[in-house]
Amino acid sequence: MRKNRQFILLAAWTLLLNTVGLAQSVSPEEDHRLSILGLQLGMTAQDVSDRLKRPADAANDQKDHTILTWKLAEGNLLRVDFWRDHIAALRLVYKHPRPTTDLWLVPLSSPASSTELTSPDPRWRRDYKVTQDNDRMHVVWTRDEAAPEGYHVRIAFWSASKKQLGERYEEFVELKDLSLVPGDIARFEQAITGLPKH
Repeated sequence: MRKNRQFILLAAWTLLLNTVGLAQSVSPEEDHRLSILGLQLGMTAQDVSDRLKRPADAANDQKDHTILTWKLAEGNLLRVDFWRDHIAALRLVYKHPRPTTDLWLVPLSSPASSTELTSPDPRWRRDYKVTQDNDRMHVVWTRDEAAPEGYHVRIAFWSASKKQLGERYEEFVELKDLSLVPGDIARFEQAITGLPKH
């Protein structure tokens, strides 16, 4: 009887831990979608309020442009750029930089002959262009994708700083960024003009 009770208790704890793990895990594909925390470019301020359920921690108002910032529970930082009451850019800064392998991003310095990277594993994200920023302090992975509304969104991941991590800087990602592809501002304006106001 006691052994049965211990077995049931152990099974219950295992199930609980597995459930928590599943709830906290994010599929690799989720990271590469044109959204952050369910937010997408073109959404309204009301959409953001409905999604995040609380006011921003900081705000910076400019003409036709507002930047709101939220400090999230896990320590990450969310920045939302509004243009005429619609999201025009999103940025999520990770408190703890994430390994690039979690996102299946091909490192800039990896030799083309690497067996691991030339293997036919479809999880490697070869659809990203890999470059460096102007100061050569960050590796940047970018790709452009068409939004259903007709404009194009650029999704970018920035590595940790070389100044902070040295040669291992490209092994970690410190932020995800969503913005309009340069040249698509007019298309974005046209799309949000046709969107219903809340």
